[in-house]
Amino acid sequence: MRGILIVTITTLSIVVLGISSIVYLDKTATGLALLLEETLQAVQEEDWGRAEAMISNSLERWEMVQRFWSAMINHKEVDEIRTALERSKEYVASQEKAAALAELAVAKLLVEHVPEKERPSWSNIL
Repeated sequence: MRGILIVTITTLSIVVLGISSIVYLDKTATGLALLLEETLQAVQEEDWGRAEAMISNSLERWEMVQRFWSAMINHKEVDEIRTALERSKEYVASQEKAAALAELAVAKLLVEHVPEKERPSWSNIL
């Protein structure tokens, strides 16, 4: 009886932690993607001051999120997101519209892809 209780508590703990991490990834990815979308709009409008402020906000948000994401996802993905954000920052600073738009789109795609990839699905399980 005691063994069943331990197995049940352990299983429930794993399920709760799994669900919590997926919810956290989804929430933080959505917030970061919104910041990147606003940055994209600022670049499209060639509002470079606003774009620089938005990319700085995105990088600050990423610094907070990155600590937790590193524990939950592949480090390669974390590095790719960081690289895309840094490139975006430089393109915005040099006011290179086409390059900034492309790199911001890549960063946004990478950020949005993480929760989708981590969410349980048949392709992940099998």
